[in-house]
Amino acid sequence: SVALRPKSPKFTLVPRVARPVLRPLCSLRNFLRAGDNIIILLLLPVLLVLVIQISTWINMGIPYFAGSQLSFIGYLIISAIQLGATIDYAILMSDRYLEFRETMDKSDAAAKALSTSGVSIITSALILTLAGYSYGIVSTLPAISEMGLLLGRGAALSGGMVLLVLPQLLVLFDKPIRMTILRKREGKSK
Repeated sequence: SVALRPKSPKFTLVPRVARPVLRPLCSLRNFLRAGDNIIILLLLPVLLVLVIQISTWINMGIPYFAGSQLSFIGYLIISAIQLGATIDYAILMSDRYLEFRETMDKSDAAAKALSTSGVSIITSALILTLAGYSYGIVSTLPAISEMGLLLGRGAALSGGMVLLVLPQLLVLFDKPIRMTILRKREGKSK
């Protein structure tokens, strides 16, 4: 009796179930080798969304610990608006950080990013905070008033988190962030 050998040993090492997952990854690797100039950011978007999402959770936790009622629709609307309206603060801060990180060390880059983008972030957060609070004070409908107050507080919390926590996270995770950024390839012509 003759033992049957597999034709290709590379396929015997990969279970049949994992092949659909691995094929797109191999295609992506080959696509990146082809010389296309793209930038992939893996860790940075997670940090940015995490900072804004933590401020949203704090914002939604305050009514709970204060013992006040919160309408379920208010939670859904404010979570979406707060994330969508305030993620720009984090993008601006991280973009400045990465720009300054090319020529400075990480703590100087964070300080410079904070000093250059801080005024824009404070201005935008202050406008959204005042608009939310004024909407919450002026409205006579309790649900609308609640959403205005949540939006105002959420914008203030998001602005504060971006100004106080995000620069620290950028410095702390500087090496993994820089490792997960694929830079444009130099010297390649199409």
